[in-house]
Parts: sequence; structure tokens; C-alpha cells
Amino acid sequence: TFARAYVKYNERDSLETIFGEDGGDRWDIGQGGFRVDSTLRSGDRLAFHGDFYRSNLDQQLGVPDPTVPLHVLPVEDRARAEGWNLLGRWERALSVTSSLSLQVFYDHAERDEFYVGQHHDVLDVELQQRARLGKRHDLVWGLGYRRIADDFDITRYVSFEPVSDRRDQWNAFIQDEIALQADRLRLTLGAKVEHNDYTGFEVQPNLRLLWKPGERSSLWGAVSRAVRTPARVEQTGVVWATVAPPGQRLEDRGLGSRALPLPLLVATTGDEDYRSETLTAYELGYRFSPSRQLNLDLALFYNEYDDLRTSGDDIPAAQITPEGFLFLDLPFGNRASGESYGLELAAELQINDWWRVPLTYSYLELDIENADGSFDQSNPPLARTDPRQQFSLRSLMSPREDVDVDLWLRYVDSTYPEFDVGVFGSQRIAAYWQLDLRLAWRPRPAVELSLVGQNLLEEAHQEGYQAAFGMVPVQVQRGVYGAVRLEF
Repeated sequence: TFARAYVKYNERDSLETIFGEDGGDRWDIGQGGFRVDSTLRSGDRLAFHGDFYRSNLDQQLGVPDPTVPLHVLPVEDRARAEGWNLLGRWERALSVTSSLSLQVFYDHAERDEFYVGQHHDVLDVELQQRARLGKRHDLVWGLGYRRIADDFDITRYVSFEPVSDRRDQWNAFIQDEIALQADRLRLTLGAKVEHNDYTGFEVQPNLRLLWKPGERSSLWGAVSRAVRTPARVEQTGVVWATVAPPGQRLEDRGLGSRALPLPLLVATTGDEDYRSETLTAYELGYRFSPSRQLNLDLALFYNEYDDLRTSGDDIPAAQITPEGFLFLDLPFGNRASGESYGLELAAELQINDWWRVPLTYSYLELDIENADGSFDQSNPPLARTDPRQQFSLRSLMSPREDVDVDLWLRYVDSTYPEFDVGVFGSQRIAAYWQLDLRLAWRPRPAVELSLVGQNLLEEAHQEGYQAAFGMVPVQVQRGVYGAVRLEF
């Protein structure tokens, strides 16, 4: 029997806004946990572990005021997040070629912030067996059950009906890895069937083929289907989304060329008919080691997306509120679709015993289309919420056993936020290059002193937006820190 425990605390100061001011997003987190592993005399293995955490997160919000036209409320919020989890796992060897495992997991999470409070409890049970059948089949099958209970503290900005809900999910899966030709050609067939309370049965099949023409190369391909089942907000939630001023023309919103006579208040609402989003993925890869010093890995992919989320597919009649707003109630829908394709390349060069150079590059092209007449315009910019190109080059050197010199150069292409956020709208996030440097020295085997510089090429740069009620965009700053590591 072995046991271990840990406790740690982390505190970060605020980032800065694009105007060079304090971003008001300081945060801290304290967490701890334990793990116990035991092997019984029968040969059964038991594991039991858990974690707990508590965090405070400052954030600057800009929320629409439903009572005052054109008024956005700036809010300095301190969110609180805390929770704990426990996991127990039992494993038994049924034979030399077969094993059985049972896992039970429980997670409790709470988060309270200005626009909503939420409490979640999840119970997850999974039974799994692995068995080798003959010389060709490696079979894995399993059953699973998940119970989700949530409770929301609703506000004037986010609400749910009902505020408390309980949902059950059941699943079964099976996968067979078949050796068509020993050590050369392998076929994997699998499928997972799931039942949830929102969309009923969902099937996710998977087919993979691996061919090794030689000792230093392999070619593989895969076809698979995946689904994203609805979240609670897409079924029963209401989010007060945005305010538009009078006089704005909304031809890009599916409302013709008319200008708004009054300020517009928009609420996005859940729909019980909302379906799962689906993905069909096609992948092809090649791995090659031309020498002991060089490894290459290339993957190509093509994805088809259907039933993607939209809102306001059928523009309802606007209503005038007592406060002087034009009010639109926009339900979620599934009328967007699209495709993506690209590649990922990874290479690693071992120059000598003390110098290693890994390189990665990825290219992504996304084409998402909304249905004609949809009010929601979040999906076309979604095609650029992920960077088109990313590049990473690392140099990891240990010229002496007690010294490390590491460099990391990276490039991230320009992106856009998924939604119109804050008072700045869907402004482009510029592409950027960055460089990190780490120097480490071990005066003794159990002691390490290190100095790290991050984002050294410029004083600050923007990497993203706060999606929910974001106010002013913030930037990641240049940073330098020192660390002392002791092992005992």
C-alpha cells in the first residue's frame, strides 16, 4: 500500500487592458488532495484519491441594463469557485489475457459570480473489461452511467426553468483491435452508444487502420463520428445577450436594411427541440524515422459539421418594453453547418546527447455557414476563433549535467472572438511571435535554481476575449520569475 498527499497555493496579479491599465482580473487558488494505491493478497488492485480546491477570481464585466436604454453597467466582480471530488477504482485480473475494472467518481462544483450562481454534482460509474481473444483480437467493452444534478441562482441576466434539474446518461461501448497481419497491419473497429434525457440515443462509431511497411515507418487512417449533446442553457436557459443603439442598420443580421427606431435588447433562449451537434472526421497520418536522430509525424484531416448552434433562425416580431426597448426573444437552433481541413506536422531532431530540437506546425481552414435569415452572426467569425496557422520551435539543451538552457519560439495567427463582446465588438486579435527562455542550474542533485523569461519579444500582447459579458480586452505581459525546487 502506498499513499501520498499534496497541497499548493497559486496567486496571480492582474493582466493589463489594451489601454495599459489594470485589467482587474487577479485570481488565486488553493488546492490539495491525496491518493492511496493498494495491491491485495488476491492480486486485486485498489485506488482511492480525491482533490479539493477553492478559488477567487476578479473580473471586469459589462452587462446590459434592462431598465435604462443604451446603458451598459460596468461591474467589478469577484467570482468564487470551489469544489471537491472523490474517485475509487478496483481492478482484477481474470486471466493472463483478461482483466476487469470498476470505477466510481463523484464531483461537486460551485461557482458564484455577478450574472449567475451554479452548483453541480456528478456521479459517474464505469465498468470495463479487456480480453484477448485468440491471437488476433484485443477486445475492450464497457458500460457507464452518469447522474447530473445542478442548481442555479438566477439573476436578471441569466435564468433557467426549472432552476434545479436532474439528468441521467447511459452508455455502452465496444472496441476490437484486429491483427490482420502480425506486427504489420491492424484494424480497429469500435462504437459507443449513449442515451441522454435531451436527445435520446446517440451513436458514435470509429474505424481505424494502421499499416507498418517497415520498422521505421507507419501509415494510418481513421473515420469517426462524434456528437456534442445539448447543454442545459441550450434547452432551458435565458441569457440577456446584447444592446444595440437606435439608428444602427442590421442588414448583416438578417433584418433587411432597416435602421433601428429604438434601442434593441436581445435575449437568447433555450429550446427543448435543440439537437446534438455532429461531426464526421476523416484522418490520415504518416510517421517516419529516417534515422535515430530524426522523427517525423504528419497528420491530415477533413471534418464535416452538421446541426451547429445558431440563434434567431426565424426572426420573431419585436416587442416594445415599458422602458423603451425593442425586445427580441431569439431561441437556439441547429441551422449552421460547415467543414474544416488542415494538417499537423511534428518533427524532432536529436542533434547530440545533450541537445534536442522539437518543431510543430499546424494549418486549419474552417468554413461555417449560417442559414439564410438567421439573426445570429456568431458562427461565421467562428471560422477564425482558432488561428489558421501555429508554429512552435523549441531548443532543449543540457550542455552539462547540472545546467539546462531552453528556448521556445512560437507564432500564433490572428483570430476573432466568437461573439460581439464588450463595447469593442468583434475586433481582430493580431497575430504574434513570442519567445520564452529558461536557465536552470542544479548545484546539488536535489536542488534546482531556475530563471525564466516569458513573452520576451514585446511588452504585452492580446491572446483572447472574455466571452461572457466581457468589458475591456486584456493583454498578456512580459514576465520574469525565479524558482527554487527541492526534492526529498
